[in-house]
Amino acid sequence: MRRAIIRKLRENYIISLVTRNRVSARLQIEYLKKTIGCLFEITQELQLKSFSISKRPIVDLPWDTNWNLLTREFRDISIKINMCTNEITTPPKAERFSIISENHISAMDGHKGITKILKMLKLRIDIDDPG
Repeated sequence: MRRAIIRKLRENYIISLVTRNRVSARLQIEYLKKTIGCLFEITQELQLKSFSISKRPIVDLPWDTNWNLLTREFRDISIKINMCTNEITTPPKAERFSIISENHISAMDGHKGITKILKMLKLRIDIDDPG
C-alpha cells in the first residue's frame, strides 16, 4: 500500500505522506519507518535531486526521532533534504533592495517587472512591514 499522494505542480511535485495516528509509540515508529521508506521510493522513482520537508513530526513522535529516521533512510544516496521551519521573517530594511534586485536579475525569477517580482516575493517573505 502506498503511503503518499503525489501531485505535479508545474515542474515540481507535492508529496503528501499518509500516516496513522492514535496508535502506540512502538507502532508509530513502525508506521514512520514505512512512510519514510515510501518517500524514499518516490524520490528514486521520480529521480529527485532534492526535497523539502516541514519541521513538523510526521507522526506524534519528537522531531529528532523523525529526522534521525529520515536521514538514516537517505544516507546512502546523493539527495539534498531541505528542512523548512515554517517561519516567516521580515528582512531588515537595509537588505530589502538587494533581495528585490537579486530576484529581479536571477535566471529563475528575473525580468518579470516590479509588480510581478513584488508579488512573488510576498509569497516568500514579509516585505510589507514598515519597520
